[in-house]
Amino acid sequence: MEETLRFHQKQVNEHKHYFANIIKEKQWFFVVLMIPAFIIGWVAAGKHRIGLAIKQMSQLMILTTVATVRKKLWLAVSGQ
Repeated sequence: MEETLRFHQKQVNEHKHYFANIIKEKQWFFVVLMIPAFIIGWVAAGKHRIGLAIKQMSQLMILTTVATVRKKLWLAVSGQ
């Protein structure tokens, strides 16, 4: 059991060093990857904000319509 644990710890350390070296040597690669990811996230967030704004506007219009209809019905029922 301890042998297996040591073996896996050794592999984890090797992988950490491997990825640390890649990050140091190829920083431009990560920058090139991050720019499109940032742009895609920005666009997706914009679409989400637009959808949220449309939803809120439609809810506001529905509530305004319901309030207006209720007021007119109340006025018609009360005879004013």
